[in-house]
Amino acid sequence: MTAAGPLDAEMRTTWYWSAMNDAVAIYGFELPLVEEVSLKAASAAGRRYKEGEDLGEDTPTRLWVRKGRESEGKRRLPHAFKAGDYVILSSKAADVLGGFDLGAARLSPIQLLKHDHATPFEGDWLLCTPANLKKGFDPDHTSPDACISYNDPNWPVFGTLCSGHAVDDEIALRPSVLSGPDIWLDPSIGWGGLFVSGVLADALRRHRVVGKTKLARCRLVTIH
Repeated sequence: MTAAGPLDAEMRTTWYWSAMNDAVAIYGFELPLVEEVSLKAASAAGRRYKEGEDLGEDTPTRLWVRKGRESEGKRRLPHAFKAGDYVILSSKAADVLGGFDLGAARLSPIQLLKHDHATPFEGDWLLCTPANLKKGFDPDHTSPDACISYNDPNWPVFGTLCSGHAVDDEIALRPSVLSGPDIWLDPSIGWGGLFVSGVLADALRRHRVVGKTKLARCRLVTIH
């Protein structure tokens, strides 16, 4: 019998990626919709995105630093972070994702502008729309420290504090998530339940494009 190699082991793991709700990785950007149309319209677009919807023609093409956060314009942007409601990747990070099965996920060019709405941040940036949905979260075998609940105790949701302190093996998933695309959202968790396959997590770390975000290995639990 042949022993499993490192690649085989990575293919049997899944990882929680804090890119959608880690407080440390959130930068003060907003959609032009906030000023050009309304905050309500911008919030609606963000909600659709966080629920895994491909926004199609409504996919943002520009984000700018919002009022009151002008100092953000002086920061050097990492390879992966959250700008407002959206996951943003550098071209280097996007190239890494592009080598995997993205399913319905999309990488769309986006302009990141400073508070004057005209000066671009250095580099090429892409908006990552996960779009794939896999329902595999197992709340019964997940550590209470890994999630919090809003309103409905039957609806576990990862909070920014929890995601910021995510550690290996706290989050439990069903093995069914091993099949399909290498990046997905779990609709049973709510906003922020972003996951990647073991091979993609390994590539993100190896190419040093995790940025300000975190990766936490998940436990796979089989229910008999």
